[in-house]
Amino acid sequence: MAPKHAFHSSMLITQPEMLLERRDTATLVACGAPRSMTSLIAFVLYEMGEFIGSELHRRNLEDQEVLRAIMFNVAVENQAERVRDPETFEKLVKKRNAEHARWGFKIPDAIFRLPGILPQLRNPIVIATVRNPLSTAKSVITRNPAVKGGLEAAFAKAQRANAVTEGLIKERPCPAMIINMDVAMAKPLIFLKEFSEALGVSADVEGLAEKISKKDYQTPAVRPSVTFHQKAWPKE
Repeated sequence: MAPKHAFHSSMLITQPEMLLERRDTATLVACGAPRSMTSLIAFVLYEMGEFIGSELHRRNLEDQEVLRAIMFNVAVENQAERVRDPETFEKLVKKRNAEHARWGFKIPDAIFRLPGILPQLRNPIVIATVRNPLSTAKSVITRNPAVKGGLEAAFAKAQRANAVTEGLIKERPCPAMIINMDVAMAKPLIFLKEFSEALGVSADVEGLAEKISKKDYQTPAVRPSVTFHQKAWPKE
């Protein structure tokens, strides 16, 4: 019987054998609670040469094309698990499948829409960030003291994201790399070695570890095929 999971120093991998089988033609979905350090995952993927979109927000590297297709920009009742524009998302996925053997995107709130997203993707692998919810809530409030719902809402959202991550372990809808971000930041070289090995990527992990160890590391390398945006598409 194939193992259900494999523990590593910085992550838990669910369905490791299936991950190995599909990783070369996978769609990587980087997601997690807001302020759970999904931007670090996106930066690492980008610096390792992965395609994570041609229109990216300059600071958080969110894929603006995917964002427009799946996220609502106003409050919509019962919108969790729903995709805003299924037709556009389907066309975008087909285009990227044709252009890339493996590709991915980073949208934190995709963690709450996985039931609507995963069936549309080729060989999905979820990369979910997990962080102490108190640390996540503190980061949210520190960044924006006037955030809607305040500390209680920020903490509750972090807890909800962790509950969805529990579902990735229990229900196993697809292989997942569940990253312990506290360990990833405390031991970046170990994290990067495990991350690159899991995805089968040859990368300068020592140089990348040095980059992400700096406070202001989020300055992605320029690529002719990528346009960076200062302003993100408005989300809910």
